[in-house]
Amino acid sequence: MFQYEELGEEVRNALEEILRARREVEEQTSRILDAEGLEEAKQHFLIHQVSFFLSFSFISKCAVISINIPTKSSSYTQKSKLKNKK
Repeated sequence: MFQYEELGEEVRNALEEILRARREVEEQTSRILDAEGLEEAKQHFLIHQVSFFLSFSFISKCAVISINIPTKSSSYTQKSKLKNKK
């Protein structure tokens, strides 16, 4: 049961990070659109690109969470191997 709780916590943390990144992108988009001139908009856009790249890299790593939950068949296989060694 502990594995499921730990996995649930990892998923919650990943979702929180995705939502935080989404809010940040929305704020940056507003800054770009509300800029007073082209140069200011370009600066905000550059910041947005860098932030998006960093957030996307982190989110991609979160999405590759490997799950190793034993199943009945794998536990049966492990028991069979132990019996065969004896």
